[in-house]
Amino acid sequence: MAIIADTISDIGRLREIVAIFTRHGFGEFFERINLGRFVPGKAKVEASRDPEASAQRLLQAIQELGPTYIKFGQILSTRPDVLPPAYIKALQTLQDRVQPVGWDAVRQQVENEFGRSVEDLYDRFDPEPLASASIGQVHQAWTRDGRKVAVKVQRPGIDDTIRSDVSLMYTIARMIETFIDLDVGYTPTEIVHDFDKAMQMEVDFTREARNARQFASNFRDKSHVHFPEIIDGLSGRRVLTMGFIDAVKISETYSWPAEQRKLICDRFVEAGVQMILIDGFFHGDPHPGNIFVNEDCEIIFLDVGLAGTLPKFITESMFQLILAASVKDAASAARVVYKLGIADQRVNLADLKQDIQGILDKYFTGEWGNVSAGDLLTDFMDRGSKHGIKHPPELASLAKALMNVEGVVRALYPEIDLLEAIKPHAKQYFSQRMNFENIRPELAKKAYEVVGLLQDLPLQMSQLMMDLEKGRVNVVVSGSDIRNIQAALRSLAITLFLGMVTAALLLGGFAALGGATVGPPGTIVAVIAFALSLVSGFFAFAWHVVAIRLKRPKLTDIIRRKR
Repeated sequence: MAIIADTISDIGRLREIVAIFTRHGFGEFFERINLGRFVPGKAKVEASRDPEASAQRLLQAIQELGPTYIKFGQILSTRPDVLPPAYIKALQTLQDRVQPVGWDAVRQQVENEFGRSVEDLYDRFDPEPLASASIGQVHQAWTRDGRKVAVKVQRPGIDDTIRSDVSLMYTIARMIETFIDLDVGYTPTEIVHDFDKAMQMEVDFTREARNARQFASNFRDKSHVHFPEIIDGLSGRRVLTMGFIDAVKISETYSWPAEQRKLICDRFVEAGVQMILIDGFFHGDPHPGNIFVNEDCEIIFLDVGLAGTLPKFITESMFQLILAASVKDAASAARVVYKLGIADQRVNLADLKQDIQGILDKYFTGEWGNVSAGDLLTDFMDRGSKHGIKHPPELASLAKALMNVEGVVRALYPEIDLLEAIKPHAKQYFSQRMNFENIRPELAKKAYEVVGLLQDLPLQMSQLMMDLEKGRVNVVVSGSDIRNIQAALRSLAITLFLGMVTAALLLGGFAALGGATVGPPGTIVAVIAFALSLVSGFFAFAWHVVAIRLKRPKLTDIIRRKR
């Protein structure tokens, strides 16, 4: 019980948690982790072994536990690498249904945040909320200069409630690790830690403000995609004031004429492709309640507190995965799945490839446009997890975001072929990636790396010779091998010299193209440099071939032979 003594600050809340789970049929589980004693005289509930029934009981327990656990369930619903499919499906139905906070509490929260009265901050402030959720609620208001705004106010005390509940989650997670040998890719403590980070982000409204500004900057050239305007001076950690959006939820456009629905759908898909493949910064919870449409069919994204960031290698790997899946290349898809994660043990790539082939056969029996990218990515992650590959949490968030996007698109315009809708945007992304203006800096960087490597080789050879002279390396050779060693070194020196010349010419050519020499003369210099690099590269290759043909031994071969 030392673990409990170190971490629990609210035994009463722990009793309540265990009692609720026990009442819904999970008493045996808490008995196994030595927490059953916290509910004396509890009733034994018969737990069904049916996964779907168990998932529904878990859903009911989480709903009864309140806001923190509802958020936890929502995040778990994005983790197919942690929970079986039946539980994922059940938890995806979780929604915040919370009674709004009274006006007096809202007023106090706003005034505590800014140190001024509501009347000083706003011209008018509607006491009745427009919407209410577990973290905060939204009110309509008007600024002193007459602008209509939406004010998101954090529920008083929610920060402390979350901190207390997360502390108990850590306790339960450690108890599970102590008493149960789990054969899974992630430890319960790691899962709670990911949730803890997500909640810290969501309760800090300054982060949502930064996300909104970042999205607005990314889409500044797209006049048909909008994000909330953040009102400076009236936004802080617990209060966020935004420009009021005169629009309707996207779900209310499902009955609009087909032409308008198709336009909305195209714009929505375009925004999704840009977020995922181009920007690597995407809306983490794009469900219909967070997406609005105005009368001009322009898309407005709200509630951007949860945003995912994809490192460049993930966006590039995702594109490779899409290409591999589209041609049913299981080997390439398996390599990408492996590359996207971290393996705690040796992975049998042949077995992984076979499993990936099974997934591709399952999904690509019909039309490409009917394939769910979110479900496909979820299955890839799930299969990787079974092979001991841990994938970054961003992929789980991306999978959920994709499923939300696809759900909205198919409900909005059922006739859509998703593949055809994505194709032009994917082609644009591919052309941008392959544009010489974009790859030139990367090639120049590689050229610099090659030159640096070649420049270091003489120093490394010198260090090797010094080690040989000082007796740090013992090499046994006979007199008859001296001439062979000399020939090998001479051949190496010539090849090295030609290689350095080739790299230097390539570097000079890229520098000319990159602007070191401006105008047509720069192009001429680059062409000459590239031509000379081909010549010197050819001679280096020819010398290497001649050396092999003459069977000149390598220094390493001579040393190895004499051991």
